Amino acid sequence: MVQQSAGLLELDCAISALDLHDVDIDGQTWLKPTIEGGADNLLAGTPDLPSLSTALMVGGSGVRSISIVSSESLTIENTPVVPSRGNITRDTNREDAPYEFGESYQQERSWPEEILSLSTPWILRDFQGQTLHIRPFSYDPTRQQLEVYTHLRIRLELDPAPAGPPPGSPLDMDFMTIYERRFINAGELRYTYLPAVGSMIVICPDEWLQAIAPFVSWKVRSGRPTSVVPLSEAGDTATDIQAWLSSQYATDPFAYVVLVGDAAQLPSLVTFFPDAPTLPALADGNYGFLSGADTYPEAIVGRFSAETEEQLSIMLTRSITYEESPVQDGDWYRRAIGVASAEGPGDEGEYDAEHMDNIRSTLLAGDHDDVLRVYDTEDGTTSILLDLLNQGASLVNYAGHGLFSRWVSPVSGGLLPPGFTINRVNSMTNTSGWPIVVSVGCDNGKFMDNTCFAETWLRANDQGTPTGGVAMYAATTLVGWSPPMQMQDEFNHLLGNNT
Repeated sequence: MVQQSAGLLELDCAISALDLHDVDIDGQTWLKPTIEGGADNLLAGTPDLPSLSTALMVGGSGVRSISIVSSESLTIENTPVVPSRGNITRDTNREDAPYEFGESYQQERSWPEEILSLSTPWILRDFQGQTLHIRPFSYDPTRQQLEVYTHLRIRLELDPAPAGPPPGSPLDMDFMTIYERRFINAGELRYTYLPAVGSMIVICPDEWLQAIAPFVSWKVRSGRPTSVVPLSEAGDTATDIQAWLSSQYATDPFAYVVLVGDAAQLPSLVTFFPDAPTLPALADGNYGFLSGADTYPEAIVGRFSAETEEQLSIMLTRSITYEESPVQDGDWYRRAIGVASAEGPGDEGEYDAEHMDNIRSTLLAGDHDDVLRVYDTEDGTTSILLDLLNQGASLVNYAGHGLFSRWVSPVSGGLLPPGFTINRVNSMTNTSGWPIVVSVGCDNGKFMDNTCFAETWLRANDQGTPTGGVAMYAATTLVGWSPPMQMQDEFNHLLGNNT
């Protein structure tokens, strides 16, 4: 951002490096351009040119006009740009997915027609936002000529109405951090607004209200206003619960929701994979969409997915101990583990192992002293991974194929089925050193009608003493190759920079 005033914003977009990756299609070499921080084009059949995006705080009707003030570009001749294959899911071998050349390859005009585009305005809790998409390329497929905009000065005229609450209003501290990271024109909000601790609502089956009481008590003692609501009050169906949460948020805007119980005890909302409208998936996070008709959350949602009170007790003991009683000499806090397949490429042209190595560099540049590699490209085995987990780690990242019952990688070691399974999670003996687990793989969190891989990490115990992981982020359905890699990059960037 180079200039900001009432109703006016000017931005600079600079491309410092462009990589061209060779792609073989029927014996001919095509090229896939990538740029740092660029998102893959998921529109199948169109030139696979990456885009950049940034979010703007906007009031009223949002951006009124957008223009390019100045630009610098270079033209690369004889550049056959590969077509996008769309959002391929990770149950597919990416190398086997076909390339199709759409209409844009037959037309005598450059693609894309517009370098800049805007989303419709959306709401992220306290502020209205709008996304600016920048595709700094112009490709002529008939001439195989690629124009790269190495510098753009962009001017936006904004509605001068306020984008959020009046200065001096209290804002949840965690969401304040999200705003400062997400909105390019946010500035340092902590000097404009009052940092506050957002409240938490716990929705719990009536028969477990006594069991959840220690967790609620700990949250209150730690300084977070927390209340527990019987499921009988919130509603029997997912639609009822969503309506109850929306009603509560309108009068007392909480920042966190904790759901207690498996899908049979407390239902989840259902959503669909964008490219597979007949493929349903559970989506607890959708309970956090409380303002506007968008998919930006007003509250952060998590779940203790337990079928029995004993399982719930294991989870609560681990969670409370992790927060209330940190291990004084725990060197595992500065240790992380990366697990990766040998497949790809995905986001930014990276294979899973390359992606995980980049995450490793991010973490080592922060507070981690050691980030251990268990890769299929390095002959990593299940036994090696299990041994490292039993020694303790604060974080585990995974990128590869997944099923509801396991990670498919690591594949070496001769064990059947290959990979890290539910049984191997249950064999863990790490009675401290519980990691947060971030999984880029299909179905690991598919918790309806199954005890899934993610649930197993949180239910794991050694004769009643918690083992496994303290938290896990995993998909309840198939995932694409590239988008979840971006999620994992951002998660580790924030962690590595103590954000």
